[in-house]
Amino acid sequence: ALALQCRDAGTVDTAGDLTIFGQAARQAVRWPSKVLRSQAPPFRVRYRDEPGQDSGGVYRDFLDTIADELMSPQLQVLIRSPNQTANIGEHRDAWLLNPALDVSPGS
Repeated sequence: ALALQCRDAGTVDTAGDLTIFGQAARQAVRWPSKVLRSQAPPFRVRYRDEPGQDSGGVYRDFLDTIADELMSPQLQVLIRSPNQTANIGEHRDAWLLNPALDVSPGS
């Protein structure tokens, strides 16, 4: 619900509290690194107050949502490439890491 409200209001989630990505990142930071190196899906997805058994569909929906959020104005993690912005040249479908991000420890 928070992620939808954030998107619909056009709010930027600077604290990472509103988007699905931000909520998941807060949980994932506590996992041992070996969890993400597994051959199997490293976690199961369950949306609060939504029925659904994770047989792969909810997991895929989660990954799709995260990808959409990373390229949205709500997170500003990835930004459009100059060619995408100007709609010229090659690689117009490319995204770049936002150079304005603060990636220092604890940020």
